[in-house]
Amino acid sequence: MNNKILANISLDERRSIPLEQAQAEGAMMLFGEKYPDVVRMVSIDEISRELCGGTHVGNTGEIGLVKIIHEESVSAGTRRVVAVTGHRALERFREAEATLADSANALKVPVPDLPTRLKSLTKELKTLKRQAATNKADISIDELLNSAEEVAGVRIVVADATGCNAAAMRQCIDQLRRKASPIAVLLGSAENGKVTLVAGISREVESKGVSAGTWIREPAALVGGRGGGRPDLAQAGGKLSAKLPEALTRAKQEILDCLKD
Repeated sequence: MNNKILANISLDERRSIPLEQAQAEGAMMLFGEKYPDVVRMVSIDEISRELCGGTHVGNTGEIGLVKIIHEESVSAGTRRVVAVTGHRALERFREAEATLADSANALKVPVPDLPTRLKSLTKELKTLKRQAATNKADISIDELLNSAEEVAGVRIVVADATGCNAAAMRQCIDQLRRKASPIAVLLGSAENGKVTLVAGISREVESKGVSAGTWIREPAALVGGRGGGRPDLAQAGGKLSAKLPEALTRAKQEILDCLKD
């Protein structure tokens, strides 16, 4: 459309021609409209030929620019295309360019790379949503607390959390520390032949000289792995999933002995 406008095609206006002649020459007549026997026909090259009683530009170049905004329903089976022209169309293009520039700056890519970057981000978002759904801990905080043992005023939770990944187990430990400190927690999970252990202790337990990093070492060795981390939170991995129950039993006994001393 804009190419035809830029071509600066002159308007051909023919006044007072018989309606039948205009029809024969292909003039567009709107459905339901009634026309007199003598009509005015305006044509632009082979692009448009219409019956009209309104005003028109002398040539397409006077339009300047066209920007289609949207299309809408007028009535059953009839749609309308809405557009702006001239300076208003130019303003629309400038607004679009500014939006693209802002988006490119936000994503730190050149404007031509925006589509590729957006596709990549959309894919990453879908992946993260799937992971978030998978990472939800399928384990009850209240059930863990009900099964806890208490030694020297410290609650001890050691449990099999198979089905939960490391992120879910860390989340579970954080909730337990907020809800029931002082507490020491070690959770283990076996998935696809791999073992994940996560240990966490509250500050009160850490002040007793207990370290999550030290606590997790022996259970990690039992499942054929190793691990470490901060004094208050540690993680380990292994490949002997059949050894997970033994590792959890050993972890529980180790923390009990440590706190009794």
